[in-house]
Amino acid sequence: MGKNKNNQSNDTSGKKKKKIIIIIVVIAAAAIAAFAAFHIHQKKMADSIMPTVATDQVSRKTLTSSIAATGTIKSKTVTDVTAAGVGETGLKVTGVNVKVGDVVSEGDVLCTFDVSSAKEQLADVKDAQAKAEAAEAQSKKSAQRAYDNAVSSKDTQLEAAQAEIDAASANVTQAKNELAALPGEIEDARAAVEEAQRLYAEAQAKVVDADEASQKAADAAKADLDAAKDGLKELTDPKYEQTLKDAVTSAEAAYRQACAAYQTTSDSADEAIASAKDALDTANLGSDSSDSTTKAQIRSLQEAIDGESLKSPVSGTVTAVNVKEDGIYTGGAVVTIQDTNDLYVEASIKESDIADVKEGMEVLVKTDATGDEELTGKVTGVAPTAGSSVSLPTDSAESMMSGAATSSGSGYLVEIDLLEKNERLRIDMTAKLSLIKEQKKNILVVPYDAIFTDENGNKTLHVVSEPAGEDGLSVSEEALATEALDGYEEVRVETGMESGYYVEILPTPGIENGTVILLPEADENSLDEMDPAGGLG
Repeated sequence: MGKNKNNQSNDTSGKKKKKIIIIIVVIAAAAIAAFAAFHIHQKKMADSIMPTVATDQVSRKTLTSSIAATGTIKSKTVTDVTAAGVGETGLKVTGVNVKVGDVVSEGDVLCTFDVSSAKEQLADVKDAQAKAEAAEAQSKKSAQRAYDNAVSSKDTQLEAAQAEIDAASANVTQAKNELAALPGEIEDARAAVEEAQRLYAEAQAKVVDADEASQKAADAAKADLDAAKDGLKELTDPKYEQTLKDAVTSAEAAYRQACAAYQTTSDSADEAIASAKDALDTANLGSDSSDSTTKAQIRSLQEAIDGESLKSPVSGTVTAVNVKEDGIYTGGAVVTIQDTNDLYVEASIKESDIADVKEGMEVLVKTDATGDEELTGKVTGVAPTAGSSVSLPTDSAESMMSGAATSSGSGYLVEIDLLEKNERLRIDMTAKLSLIKEQKKNILVVPYDAIFTDENGNKTLHVVSEPAGEDGLSVSEEALATEALDGYEEVRVETGMESGYYVEILPTPGIENGTVILLPEADENSLDEMDPAGGLG
């Protein structure tokens, strides 16, 4: 019994010890839990009062300044195929061999025409031409003969007129010679008188009375002397000299009259020749004009006949068919053929941007058909005058990020050559364009908002730390926040190219790829509490 009691007492004591231990463990666990909860609460309180800052990093990027516009894909080669010759207008279309979208080669038959009426007209015109040519040839022959006669007649008349001039000239010469010879003739006559007087005196001296012979000799000498005196008297008579002078005057007048007659004859002959030449020219002109008109008509009809089968002058894709079978061709393009493999972009640039557009400028081209793929091109032509309008690109956000000036409103046509082919492009597609004005690669940039201005108006960056790494690797937001709380350094910088969201930072000591900087989006109260030299105030 006693042993059992002792055993019972020991059991009771052990149970009490276990309860105590359990109580202690529970109390300890509660204490630990309470401590942990308190610590968490304290941490949350600390986090709630920690200042919030916004940071970023200096990075290397490619900045582009461009003009954004929209354009239309067009073919460089557009051929409007027309039926050759005016004669084909009004012809019936007997067959159309192509449709829009067909690819044709040079020489392929596009359509056919009914040219039976043209053939009938051609036969009639040629018959009429033959008759007209015969009549015109006769008229021309007559006119030529009249002209030749006029020329020949002039030669004959001028020969006769010249003979009259020559005779008149000879008469003038003779009259002048006779007048000039008068003084000599007078001297000769005086000498003759003196000689006759001498002979008469000798004959008179030889007269013997009753000598009949000597008397006859003296009488003969007397007669010679009287004749010599009469001759001298006649020559020295003023009237005789005047007669000679009048003869010279008359001869000269006759000469002048002959010369005038020659000129009159020449003028009259020239008029006759001119009249005949005009008639000949009229005949020739009428013939040439009629022949030219007829030949043009024949050529037109022949072209119409030859155009019975209209063939493609080029290879390409049919983009328009303007005739129908059994329809009437009324002129203009029958078919339009374009080269779909040789494309360019036509765009209209706003007048405020056109001065920045130059031939050779690089252009980036996007279309809905090519998705995100950028095609390259270059400006090959700029219109000197405005004449069309452009619309705003739909992706205005993309324009802003790339630093693109959007071209819109009434503008100037610009042609852009595509430097690469893309089988997804089609004529008349809309293209989004970026005309590159300036581009800088691998330069240090910061967000535009990261640029501050100090009290002196200088541009600065608020540098939080050294670069995160040589390669500009990003750091965690928690690490950036911790860095920022330690303060920042205000570094004076100079900026370069601006392109939408980013600004170029020119080489500056302490500013490198990966340098952490503050942004103005930081909590103003937190920033106010920060000392630029470091730490919270």
